[in-house]
Amino acid sequence: MVFDDGRRALMIYDGGDADAPSHVVDLDGDEADGVAELLHSRSLADRLSAVERRLAQLIGRRTA
Repeated sequence: MVFDDGRRALMIYDGGDADAPSHVVDLDGDEADGVAELLHSRSLADRLSAVERRLAQLIGRRTA
């Protein structure tokens, strides 16, 4: 979870109450990136490369 103020947290639910986490683990930016990388099928570097390619395409269209 990324909060409006930039804080990040991993919320763990135990099934007792679907609206309230049983545990909340506060994460710094690097920890949050690490967890996200573990949960995604592609690495952070691969996702960043894809974003960079898409940005280059968008910039190319604007200048063309």
